[in-house]
Amino acid sequence: MFSSLFTTPLAWLPSLSLILISLSPIASHAASSSSAASPFLNLSSPPAAYTNLTAIRNVLEQMENYILFALLERSQYPLDPSLYTKPVPSQYVDLVGSKKRHGSVLDWYLDQDEASLARTGQWDLPAQTPFTDRKHLPKSAIASPPKYPTVLHGAGANFDVNAALLQTYINQTLPSLQLVQVARGRKSINPALGPTLSADASLLHALSSRTLIGRYVAESKFESNTLLYTDYIRHRDLAALTTLITNTTVEDQNVARVRTKMAVFSTGGNAEQADQILVDAAGSLYKDVLIPLTKQVEIGYLLGRLW
Repeated sequence: MFSSLFTTPLAWLPSLSLILISLSPIASHAASSSSAASPFLNLSSPPAAYTNLTAIRNVLEQMENYILFALLERSQYPLDPSLYTKPVPSQYVDLVGSKKRHGSVLDWYLDQDEASLARTGQWDLPAQTPFTDRKHLPKSAIASPPKYPTVLHGAGANFDVNAALLQTYINQTLPSLQLVQVARGRKSINPALGPTLSADASLLHALSSRTLIGRYVAESKFESNTLLYTDYIRHRDLAALTTLITNTTVEDQNVARVRTKMAVFSTGGNAEQADQILVDAAGSLYKDVLIPLTKQVEIGYLLGRLW
């Protein structure tokens, strides 16, 4: 179910309400509070809509819910380290082909998945960047692709942290989810290959999209205090920029909110029976992975904003 939802990480936002309303008052409130149309999907949105912090917060909250459901989906499958090691283990060489054996099975799967998405124009959409090098992906087959307004500026417009995200996902997120399998007494490390890799790709694409929204957050902050940001950018003052973009109160609120949501989502609505391992995994994902990487995107964008 969730794999199909996550095939196009931003295009699936509107359908979340149907899932959430059936789960809990907290979840349905989240859906209703985020029901405004996303500027990232509306071709008629003016450039200013992309940097409207209220609109961005709505998008992030919708993405937050999907990320948590994707995390739940991935937690169903055990961790098989052989899918993530390089080079590809011998038992999978026939699957990936000799030309792809130097990467991992996950790398190969992302290549295949993202090549199909490239044909549909996925990577031409705002806040969408593949893990595969674009030069290895086919061109879009869409005759008249949608044209979105130019909102981002400079070299920073293409900045992403996908490489770091992928490594963190493998080294931190997957081991935290494996604790769920251990707690449930599941000892097998031979997962269903297709569903496991599909769940990986779905979650990774959602996480990537979330970090890339940081470009638009950074542009919004730049526009709100152009003179100060310009001075820090020209002096390459990373410490000052980091301080300027950081709001620890909001960050703590975000982590607390996702923990509360996961307590509800992991039990179908009964927070008192929450799966604490999943709650901790969700909190850690935001505190230790998504928030720091999104801030890296903001800084990377700002450093390239003027050039």
